[in-house]
Amino acid sequence: MADRTNTIFRALDRKASAITEFTMRQYRTKISTWVVLITGLVIISLLMMFYVDAMQRDFESVDNDGDSFDSDGDSYPDGQERLYGTNPFSELSNPGLFVPPIPPDDPSVWIDEDDFDWNESPTGTRSVSVGYDDDGDCRTEDRTSSQKDTNDNGIECDIELSLSLTGEFRYDADNFVDEDPDDDAYAKEALHRASILGIGKLGFVFIISIFIPLFMATGLIRDEMNSGTMHYMLTKPIARTEVFFYRVIGYLGIVWPYLIILTLISAVVTGFAGPGD
Repeated sequence: MADRTNTIFRALDRKASAITEFTMRQYRTKISTWVVLITGLVIISLLMMFYVDAMQRDFESVDNDGDSFDSDGDSYPDGQERLYGTNPFSELSNPGLFVPPIPPDDPSVWIDEDDFDWNESPTGTRSVSVGYDDDGDCRTEDRTSSQKDTNDNGIECDIELSLSLTGEFRYDADNFVDEDPDDDAYAKEALHRASILGIGKLGFVFIISIFIPLFMATGLIRDEMNSGTMHYMLTKPIARTEVFFYRVIGYLGIVWPYLIILTLISAVVTGFAGPGD
């Protein structure tokens, strides 16, 4: 019984290897196969070029909280005056009157100075505390605890994240926390994620959709069943379903390594050119 089982498996292995190798050899010698391979490579290369171009662009920063503006005309940005506890609306009150005097900051210092610091997401009914006051305008000593905890969650200078019943994010932020994110970093991160999703869902599906018609349109299976090529190769009759199954294996033997190579190329390009964080 064991010898008979081994004989059956050896026969199946011989059939599979012969037909698979024959299929891969035929595909390698067809011009249409190389046209499809080159077309797919060109498509992914163009997508990667657009991706790198988008990542190299500089997006204009916006002062979302307006603290780079000098309301009283004393050369000190409003954000710097709030940080040191002076009145941003009075030119007679500014850090330059301190002993020793503090020089005014360049207005660009107070643009994109308080980025998002969210490293956790809420789950279920549980809310999480995220965010950090990078520029210090919430953590100043002249503010009371109630002023630092305007969302009333017991944690000063934070953002409370939670999920609604419909699964949408809800946030309740203390004043002056993460109020001026880095617009350039935010835009590039959004483009990065959109590109990855687009390439994954559309790019590779498009390439596979090219290969499938190529496989079905070859007519190799029909021709070989009519001419008896497979029977001649294996010196015995073989079922049509077996031919198709082993043909698919040979087809995948070419397509999957090709897709893996394209995936690695995409991963390397997006890894080096994409956002650092």
